[in-house]
Amino acid sequence: MDWYATLAELHGSELADDQAEDSFSMLSLLRGKDAPVRPSLIHHSGNGSFAIRVGDWKLIPGNLGSGGFSAPSSVPPKDGGDQPQGQLYNLASDPGETTNRWLDEPEVVRALSQELETLVTHGHSR
Repeated sequence: MDWYATLAELHGSELADDQAEDSFSMLSLLRGKDAPVRPSLIHHSGNGSFAIRVGDWKLIPGNLGSGGFSAPSSVPPKDGGDQPQGQLYNLASDPGETTNRWLDEPEVVRALSQELETLVTHGHSR
């Protein structure tokens, strides 16, 4: 989906607000710059669930399972304020996603949950 904005930038063309709304130009990456292209990245799984990555953080709300092929794929959260209601990982310090930080970082959970809700409801904006 990012080829549209990338080719438009390469060509020197401006995209209208209603053109390729989810497309971000990757031209800077192709030219060797190591800088984030997107402010966030949303993953929409085939089972209908969403996850979001912003910077070093990855949030997976409402599922404590793998979300993929390894078992258990889906584990619903248990009720209670002292139980994680999803998964939160700092990929810079934990690229293997071994330590769920959901309960340790409530502000990050709140901010990423709000960002995910906004983007799922209203879409990306360049």
